Amino acid sequence: MKISELDRIAINNIKKVASIDSTQNTINISKIYASMTRNTMSLYGNTNEEKDLICYHLHEKFKQAENTPDQLYVGKNLLYFSVFYNGEYTELLEMCLNSIHATTPTKKFDVLFITDEQSKLKIINFPVLSHFNVDYLVLPTVNSAPRASIKKLSIFEYEKINEYGKILFLDVDSVCVKNLNSIFDKVLQPNKLYVSYPKTHMSPMLLTATHGIMHMTDEDALYLHNNSDAIPFNAGQFLFLNTNRMRMHFSNVKWIQSCWPSVYFYEQSFMNYYFVLKGLTESLLDENGAQMITVTFNTLKDEKVNQSFYKMVHQSKDKKIMVVSGAISSSFSPQFLPKVYDGRNSLADLDKRHDDSTVVIHFASIARNSSNKKIYITSYANAHQLHI
Repeated sequence: MKISELDRIAINNIKKVASIDSTQNTINISKIYASMTRNTMSLYGNTNEEKDLICYHLHEKFKQAENTPDQLYVGKNLLYFSVFYNGEYTELLEMCLNSIHATTPTKKFDVLFITDEQSKLKIINFPVLSHFNVDYLVLPTVNSAPRASIKKLSIFEYEKINEYGKILFLDVDSVCVKNLNSIFDKVLQPNKLYVSYPKTHMSPMLLTATHGIMHMTDEDALYLHNNSDAIPFNAGQFLFLNTNRMRMHFSNVKWIQSCWPSVYFYEQSFMNYYFVLKGLTESLLDENGAQMITVTFNTLKDEKVNQSFYKMVHQSKDKKIMVVSGAISSSFSPQFLPKVYDGRNSLADLDKRHDDSTVVIHFASIARNSSNKKIYITSYANAHQLHI
């Protein structure tokens, strides 16, 4: 591969910015370190040379997937969730299911829960389940939120998976606003991951801790240099067709997560690195404007402030509670990285962030406190007459 001198300069600059030791990532990691994890069992060393080797093997696995004869499975529609680790997330799941049933009385899809035995015992008691055709993929429990979140990529372990053609994943912190069947009506290309990202998301976010692995090979950097319109996405919602190649793509992402020797931010880091830099993503937006949006908010850090926050949620008439913004405008986006987040910029109006074309709202936040998230979602839903 012949690279011009100007391309070489661009590649080196991109790799430098993407480095875990870069200024922006050092600041970024300091803010979200509690939400990151590291695979201490990796056989690879935590060096640039070893990381290059991992990425090389991943590129070879991708080529193998692309050169494998494909098969498209045609069948029913499947909506699935992944619920582990924290029992409070089952409460968010119930709210999500309630919103789906309220907006989608006739359901043209089945529902699968990837979960552990303990969480399943809570889920099966949801009254709303009587309105769905449900099944469970029960896996061993995990001990952290990042390790729980990666389980969404275990969908192809489901024994009945080949009965389904279109497959939609939603994080449990989602609320359905309009008929969910419209999402499944979208015409899809095989082996594309249909994702939701605000128009304000820009390619530099792929160089950060939340949307990348903080390491790039020359090949990765050159791709990004030549594809500056590559857009990172939030991994809380995606749609795809059931194909042999997509099965291999998911397996490849699980592989790099299992051996990556450095810190990472949930499966979102690896999914963005793999799917975006391989040109495998498309916008989940159909010709009728049906879409899924992500609302990113920041929770309050200090426990004393949190107590005031709870009081304000229940008593405030003007609903001034938290930051609600597009993901690029959160305090963790590149444009705000030099600014130290201290919690004081956490109060803002519960402005309406969805419109008449919105089908699903995903409420994302860095914080792992699901109690805060539940309060926020409830407040937002009450403010805008949403069913939960």
